[in-house]
Amino acid sequence: MPRSVRHGGKKTPVYRDLKNYRSKKLKALKKKKEAKTTCKAVSEAWDKSSTMKKNLESMGLTYNVNNLIGLPKTNIVTGNTEDVEMMSLEEAKKQSTKVVSQLEGEKKKQMKAVSKRPEFKRLLPRDVEFCNKMIEAHGLDFEAMARDPLNLNQLTAKQIERRINTFKRSFRFTEAAE
Repeated sequence: MPRSVRHGGKKTPVYRDLKNYRSKKLKALKKKKEAKTTCKAVSEAWDKSSTMKKNLESMGLTYNVNNLIGLPKTNIVTGNTEDVEMMSLEEAKKQSTKVVSQLEGEKKKQMKAVSKRPEFKRLLPRDVEFCNKMIEAHGLDFEAMARDPLNLNQLTAKQIERRINTFKRSFRFTEAAE
């Protein structure tokens, strides 16, 4: 018995919108070429023609950390198993390349810079405004600040004192003082 519904649809050739096709291909190519890294050593050693995995391996970096640390496999191996030679720490250090040493040097410089600079607290603009108004109105009388109508959050004297001390350590206080 013949079917009541015809299957397969209309058999007409499909035409691509070539303008959109070309623009999408071009966008994809541009996205592929851009290596997004902030590290100069990696961007200088990057080879655009090879894959990410090959690039990282040539620099002495790892693509997959799980392969590096050797996660235990759940499969049970039967039969003869040969001893796997493990590299010593000195041999592994010899294999590290120029890129790895540059990365380590940059990290050491960053750590030194972070430890040398003074720690500045960041405050919200409304907290800066609150502290400025309170210091102008009451000086360092925290009890009066606690009773002030501008104290909308009903902070206690100790809370206001802590907030003003952090304000004094921030760079906004030096800007306001000048």
